[in-house]
Formats: sequence, structure tokens, C-alpha cells
Amino acid sequence: MNEYIDLSELSLGSTMKIDLPDPDDILHFNLTIDPDEGFYKGGRFRFDFRINQNFPHEPPKVKCIQKIYHPNIDLEGNVCLNILREDWKPVLNLNAVIVGLQVCFFIYFHWLRAML
Repeated sequence: MNEYIDLSELSLGSTMKIDLPDPDDILHFNLTIDPDEGFYKGGRFRFDFRINQNFPHEPPKVKCIQKIYHPNIDLEGNVCLNILREDWKPVLNLNAVIVGLQVCFFIYFHWLRAML
């Protein structure tokens, strides 16, 4: 087991929850986000997290499970966050990724409102 992963230490807001498809495999879990404001309010979005044995030296793989129109999620569900690619550093943790996902929903809503 990877000593850098402790799911109990994740800072989850009231609109998020974690579930383990296989309780014996903490390197694979799902995060559900239920936005409580903005364009995506009332939606439920599940993200599949896969962590390899090189974590924290390599970022987790994160995919949105269902189809969603969002500028940071491609047609295959791949999440585009700099910290999941070129800006990943071993000092980052899963909380940083979760906050990044939250910000994607929040920032996009405020960007859309500003454009109207």
C-alpha cells in the first residue's frame, strides 16, 4: 500500500463524497460532486481516480464518468487541469486535485455569468 494515500485526510466539502468500488483497493476510488450553485447546480458528477504505484511522483488519472459539457473535460471524460499534467509536483496531494475540480465548476459558472 502507498504510504502517501490516506483517504480519511481528504478535505471534502458538503457537496462531495468518496466511494471505493473495491474496499481493498484504495488506489482506485470515485469522487462525486453535487454542485450547490451555478450552472451545474442540481447535477451529480462522478470522477474516477486511479493512482499508480509512483504516486506522488506521478499524478493520479482522473476521468469524469458521465458525459458533461465543460471546457476542462474532453469528450472521453479526461480532466484537463495543469496540476494533473505538466504542473504536477510530488508535494501536491489528492486534496489539491479535489480543490482543482471544485474550482472548475465554480470558476466556469462565474465566467459564464460575466459573459452574459
